[in-house]
Amino acid sequence: MSLVPATLLLAEVAQEWRPLAWGVSVGGFGLAIGSLANLIALRLGKRSGLWWEFHRWSLPMLAMGLALALALEQLMGA
Repeated sequence: MSLVPATLLLAEVAQEWRPLAWGVSVGGFGLAIGSLANLIALRLGKRSGLWWEFHRWSLPMLAMGLALALALEQLMGA
Protein backbone atom coordinates (compact mmCIF):
# COMPACT_ATOMS: atom_id res chain seq x y z
CA MET A 1 0.00 0.00 0.00
CA SER A 2 1.28 3.43 -0.86
CA LEU A 3 2.13 6.00 1.81
CA VAL A 4 -0.79 8.38 1.32
CA PRO A 5 -3.60 5.79 1.34
CA ALA A 6 -1.99 4.06 4.32
CA THR A 7 -1.88 7.37 6.17
CA LEU A 8 -5.52 8.09 5.47
CA LEU A 9 -6.45 4.63 6.69
CA LEU A 10 -4.34 4.90 9.86
CA ALA A 11 -5.54 8.44 10.63
CA GLU A 12 -8.95 7.01 11.45
CA VAL A 13 -7.61 4.73 14.19
CA ALA A 14 -4.44 6.48 15.39
CA GLN A 15 -4.47 7.46 19.05
CA GLU A 16 -1.55 9.88 18.59
CA TRP A 17 -1.12 12.04 15.53
CA ARG A 18 2.58 12.91 16.03
CA PRO A 19 4.08 9.48 15.28
CA LEU A 20 1.82 9.21 12.24
CA ALA A 21 2.90 12.66 11.04
CA TRP A 22 6.56 11.69 11.51
CA GLY A 23 6.07 8.53 9.49
CA VAL A 24 4.32 10.38 6.70
CA SER A 25 6.91 13.13 6.59
CA VAL A 26 9.95 10.89 6.43
CA GLY A 27 8.43 7.79 4.88
CA GLY A 28 10.14 8.21 1.55
CA PHE A 29 13.03 10.17 2.93
CA GLY A 30 15.45 7.54 4.16
CA LEU A 31 14.97 4.34 2.21
CA ALA A 32 14.00 3.76 -1.39
CA ILE A 33 11.27 1.35 -0.30
CA GLY A 34 9.68 4.08 1.84
CA SER A 35 7.91 5.59 -1.15
CA LEU A 36 6.43 4.17 -4.30
CA ALA A 37 7.69 7.25 -6.15
CA ASN A 38 11.26 6.41 -5.09
CA LEU A 39 10.96 2.87 -6.43
CA ILE A 40 9.50 4.08 -9.72
CA ALA A 41 12.28 6.64 -10.15
CA LEU A 42 14.98 4.08 -9.42
CA ARG A 43 13.47 1.64 -11.87
CA LEU A 44 13.18 4.29 -14.58
CA GLY A 45 16.80 5.26 -13.99
CA LYS A 46 17.99 1.80 -15.11
CA ARG A 47 21.54 2.63 -14.05
CA SER A 48 23.83 0.21 -12.30
CA GLY A 49 24.52 1.27 -8.72
CA LEU A 50 21.66 3.78 -8.61
CA TRP A 51 20.12 2.01 -5.57
CA TRP A 52 23.30 2.58 -3.55
CA GLU A 53 23.74 6.15 -4.81
CA PHE A 54 20.18 6.95 -3.70
CA HIS A 55 20.91 5.71 -0.18
CA ARG A 56 24.31 7.45 -0.08
CA TRP A 57 22.38 10.72 -0.26
CA SER A 58 19.09 9.87 1.43
CA LEU A 59 20.39 8.32 4.66
CA PRO A 60 22.56 11.33 5.62
CA MET A 61 19.62 13.61 4.79
CA LEU A 62 17.38 11.48 7.01
CA ALA A 63 19.91 11.77 9.86
CA MET A 64 20.13 15.55 9.43
CA GLY A 65 16.35 15.88 9.30
CA LEU A 66 15.99 13.81 12.46
CA ALA A 67 18.64 15.86 14.27
CA LEU A 68 16.96 19.11 13.23
CA ALA A 69 13.52 17.86 14.27
CA LEU A 70 14.79 16.75 17.67
CA ALA A 71 16.54 20.10 18.19
CA LEU A 72 13.38 21.99 17.25
CA GLU A 73 11.30 19.81 19.54
CA GLN A 74 13.65 20.59 22.44
CA LEU A 75 13.65 24.28 21.57
CA MET A 76 9.87 24.49 21.41
CA GLY A 77 9.40 22.36 24.52
CA ALA A 78 6.93 19.96 22.92
